Amino acid sequence: MLKRGTVWLLVGAIALGGGVLLLESQRGKSQATGEAADSLQSDSPQSDTMQGEGEILFPFAEEDVESLTIKRPEGDIAFTKSADGTWQMASPTAAPAEAGAIAFLLSQLTSRSTHTLSVEQSTLADFGLTNPTGTIALVANGNPYELKVGNADFTGNQRYVEATDTPTAETAKNSSEAEPGNSVKIHVVSDNIDNAVNRPTPEWLAPNEATPDRQPEAVQPEEAPSNTNTPNSPAESPGTD
Repeated sequence: MLKRGTVWLLVGAIALGGGVLLLESQRGKSQATGEAADSLQSDSPQSDTMQGEGEILFPFAEEDVESLTIKRPEGDIAFTKSADGTWQMASPTAAPAEAGAIAFLLSQLTSRSTHTLSVEQSTLADFGLTNPTGTIALVANGNPYELKVGNADFTGNQRYVEATDTPTAETAKNSSEAEPGNSVKIHVVSDNIDNAVNRPTPEWLAPNEATPDRQPEAVQPEEAPSNTNTPNSPAESPGTD
C-alpha cells in the first residue's frame, strides 16, 4: 500500500506533466498562427515596411483644384477649370468635360488613405511606382502637386500611390537614382483611384446636350412642262386662212 506522501508526489508529478503539455500545446498553436500570417503576406511588398495610420493625400479641397493633367499609357489628357467653375478638356481636344468624371477623380484625390507605409526609395518598383499605371499632375491654389498610381496590393481592392508636392525634374531624377536606406512615404488607397484615372477618353467628354436643329432642305422648283409634242400627243391641225 502506497504511503500518503508517495501519493501526493504522484499527483504533483501528473499535474506538472499536464501543465507542461498544455503550455507546449499553446506555444505550438501561437507559432502556427504566426507562420500562417507570414505566409499570407509573403507575396506582398508590405512585409518589410513600417505601417502608419491613414492620412489626407493633399492639403487642399476639391474646389481648390485649377487644372489636371493625367498621364496614361493610352495617352495624356488635360483639363482646366473655367471662371464659372465648369471643367473643360484642353487636350487632346478642346471640349466640355464630363462633370461626373472630374468630380469622382477629385473626391479620390481629397480622400483619406487607408494607411501609410514607410519604404526604402530603392524598393518603389516593387509597388509599381517607378512605372506607374497613371500619374496625375495638378495645380491647386497656385501650387503644383503630383500623384503616382502604382500596383494593387495583395487583396486586389487597394492601390499603392505616392503623393508629392512641387515635383521637379530634379526630384524625379533623384527618385530614379535612389540609394539604399533612403525612405519615402507611400499610401494605400481604394482601387477606385485606378478607375478614376484609367477610364476611356470618350467618358471624359460631356454628352452633346444641345445640337442645332437641322435646317430643312430647300425645295427645288418643279420644271415647267415642255411645249414640245410627245409621240402620243395629237397632231396639230393646220391653220386656215
